[in-house]
Amino acid sequence: MLKRCLILLCLLALTACATDPFAKSPAAGSGALAGQLTGDATRPYAVLILPAGQGFAMAWTSAKAYPDEDGDFLLPDLAPGQYVLAGFSDGQRPYWFNRKTGAARCVTVRAGEVAFLGSYRLIEGKSPEITERFYGLEWTEDRSAADVLGRLRTKTGDPAWAAMIGKTLSALPDPAPSRPTPDCSQAR
Repeated sequence: MLKRCLILLCLLALTACATDPFAKSPAAGSGALAGQLTGDATRPYAVLILPAGQGFAMAWTSAKAYPDEDGDFLLPDLAPGQYVLAGFSDGQRPYWFNRKTGAARCVTVRAGEVAFLGSYRLIEGKSPEITERFYGLEWTEDRSAADVLGRLRTKTGDPAWAAMIGKTLSALPDPAPSRPTPDCSQAR
């Protein structure tokens, strides 16, 4: 019994480290992606991010960010390039957004910077043809990049992350956007 408890405790500790984007300092030459995803009926367990133009069939190998209690997420250590919000997981299975939806939620990640992907709310529905749930997204205009990045900056204890997020915050226009600037014209 004690052995099982120790194993469970170790697994919980490893899970906490794996979902904490601030567990280590930003890698040199990499960037990060931040945003917010909330849901009324379903709380997203993981946000699924793919390089722009990559097929959405990469269910288990896609990069994942784990939203906190506010729905804020940060995906660290991304190679510079273009990325899309491809879907989310409820902890049991992935749900993928269609390619047109993903292409509209595309940002360019640059080394040493945090790209803002936007603030969204999941809309849950049920298809009359199938018994599965389906999801859509809507912009949440009331959560700006400054709000989300500001909260993430206060949650990190790492000066390197605070500086990287601060660099992005200082470059935001006033008023700060709640949507990313569409800059991935070749996303498919």
